[in-house]
Amino acid sequence: MAESITSIPKKFTRITLVCGAVLYPLAMYLGLKTFSPRLVAILFGAMVIVGTVLKNRDQHTHRLLAPVIGVMLLCLSSALLNRFHIMLYLPVFISVNLMISFGYTLVRPPSMVAIFAYRATGLTFDDEQHRYCRLVTLIWVIFFVFNGTAAGLTACCAALEVWSLYNGLIAYGAMGLLFTVELFYRHWRFRRYVGQPTDVFFKKLFPPRETSPQRET
Repeated sequence: MAESITSIPKKFTRITLVCGAVLYPLAMYLGLKTFSPRLVAILFGAMVIVGTVLKNRDQHTHRLLAPVIGVMLLCLSSALLNRFHIMLYLPVFISVNLMISFGYTLVRPPSMVAIFAYRATGLTFDDEQHRYCRLVTLIWVIFFVFNGTAAGLTACCAALEVWSLYNGLIAYGAMGLLFTVELFYRHWRFRRYVGQPTDVFFKKLFPPRETSPQRET
């Protein structure tokens, strides 16, 4: 009982951090319009540090540190120089670091998508599923290349409103579309149901394939 009570503030903090991470382009836009770039950089950097400390750790956690380090260096530079334009390159750094993190796992498996899938299900995968996870990881690497390029163009060559529109809405919409298409395709292809909340929906849409009975010899 005591553990459940003490875990409530930590869960609330994690939910707040997730919401902050999703809405940070809007928060950045409003913050830079109201406060100094140094204060915005310090607050965002502090949020990243708290999120890293509260993150659950396993043997693959070190592979996710590159994006955190890149963001922290950017926040530190913006705070020291008190220049808001530096903060506009945060989406670029995030995309580049994610591209490197995902791409590294293609050279040193398991792939990043396989790591995420294992965390979500706790199941092991056969060779075909590992190949599929590598392919999806490669697709995400390509996505981060294009997203980082577009984010860089909005940071250097567009108004703050355009930057906020792309990085706060269009980029998330593209990510959501890619994730949704992959989710449907994965369930159609493998039809492996392990008790996830979405299994009820996908079982009706893509029923498990019946295995043919073995013939007696």
